[in-house]
Amino acid sequence: MKFKDVTKDAVCELLFYLAENEEFSSLVKLKTFSKSEVAEILKEIAFQLKNEMADEGPQQKQNNTNYGLSPKALSLVSCLSPREELLLFKSFKLF
Repeated sequence: MKFKDVTKDAVCELLFYLAENEEFSSLVKLKTFSKSEVAEILKEIAFQLKNEMADEGPQQKQNNTNYGLSPKALSLVSCLSPREELLLFKSFKLF
């Protein structure tokens, strides 16, 4: 499964956050699912995404030398996980 402009890991975190924090107030009208049932569905989707990510193997770090970063900045970025690095560069629209 692919997501536009968002990593699977970020989607997993979002799903877990929604499952744990969302009130799902519109479910009162629906009466088909309870809040806990919807939360469990979201968690199951997140777990399946995590399993899919594990099957794909580890993420590769990107080559950051093309961004004109200073040696100090490159040193700092090298401490990040591949996911954190990707999120950082996407937030500054470098990817």
